[in-house]
Amino acid sequence: MALVMMPLRIPIHERLTAYVDAPTKTDSNATIEFKYIDACCQVFMGNYFIQNDSLIIRLEQVNNEVCCCLCLYRYKLTFNEPTSSYKPTKTAS
Repeated sequence: MALVMMPLRIPIHERLTAYVDAPTKTDSNATIEFKYIDACCQVFMGNYFIQNDSLIIRLEQVNNEVCCCLCLYRYKLTFNEPTSSYKPTKTAS
């Protein structure tokens, strides 16, 4: 998982929205990329699970530092396994 932080000037109400880029699927793996805006200087750890044919990703802040600027956090999750049994992808808003 990669983390890219860039300072942004975004209204506070947009901080609670996660944006999912188009998932990609090949015969050997599946990849989903997502991003969200939150206060800079945070460090997150994540975990995922599948529930009712949905991929659930949970992130938790693991440090005690929060800066007053805003950053765009970007993550990429890749499943390296055959994808022949995967159903078409849906994204929840």
